[in-house]
Amino acid sequence: MRNLMILMIFTTLLLAGCNFDTTSSGGGNSAFLVGVSSLSLNGAPTRITRTGATLFVLSEPYDLVAIDVQDPYFPWAESSTFSEGIALDTNYNITCVIDANGLGLWQIDNDWDMEETAFVSISSATDVDIVGNYAYVSNANLGLQVFDITDPWFPPFEVGDNWGQLDCFRLEVAGSCVYMLHPYGMKILSSTPVTGPIEMGAFTITAPLDVAVRGQYAYIAHEYGLTVVDISDPYHPNSAASYASFDSYNAIAIAGNYAFVCAGSDGIKLFDISDPLSPVLLDTYSTPGAAWDVVTDGVYAYVCCDGSVETLRLDVW
Repeated sequence: MRNLMILMIFTTLLLAGCNFDTTSSGGGNSAFLVGVSSLSLNGAPTRITRTGATLFVLSEPYDLVAIDVQDPYFPWAESSTFSEGIALDTNYNITCVIDANGLGLWQIDNDWDMEETAFVSISSATDVDIVGNYAYVSNANLGLQVFDITDPWFPPFEVGDNWGQLDCFRLEVAGSCVYMLHPYGMKILSSTPVTGPIEMGAFTITAPLDVAVRGQYAYIAHEYGLTVVDISDPYHPNSAASYASFDSYNAIAIAGNYAFVCAGSDGIKLFDISDPLSPVLLDTYSTPGAAWDVVTDGVYAYVCCDGSVETLRLDVW
């Protein structure tokens, strides 16, 4: 049944003039992406975030790892601690970790020891994004919750919410909006925490997995490729471009005119998005294990793979 669905979707996209991912993976370095280091970790790294020269990685089954990447060619694990986290985000002094029980605030001391300083119980939390002093949390059973995390030693307290966005599992906060993914599409809400986020618009798409925003466009990675959504009018988002793939695109990070997309066992895809209406696949880099999540500073991309964190350099300058 899944094969029949994929065939029908690809036929529809082909008739619509959609681009297709037909680039084959090569081993090792590629035309635009160069592997510069690989740091082996216990377990399977699944989620990654970055602040300054520090990466924070969730590695299944039970680790939160801090990695120093001041020299991307020689990364090293500063510290690690027990955590059953499923999602995380960080700013300059706080790392928020979502686990099965709720939202925890973590800090690193001068000796690089990690400590959970505060916690609030939340049922069914799935993702978190930090903006300023607020943590935006998606909740599979309730919707969107916003917590004040100004004091990392005090339990976060809720300052705003929007119920009814059921089955939400991933979110991105950009500008004045929150972009929340659910199994059948994306909801757009205002990001004003205190007055209460309100739903503004919605976009329907099958099996979205991650979203990144650049300017007036949202880039949605999904099971069948990449879709670009015009969000200049958040009340009426509409499709601007699509790039179909036989691989499932499960995570995306954007820097400047480039999008780094995780494609599972097919590694990392590099897209030129200088023209959002016509994304161009520049390259595919074969990671040593399936690629699950990625962050980038524009020059280097840090990729969660099975068993390691890979550092890739963008060679287009």
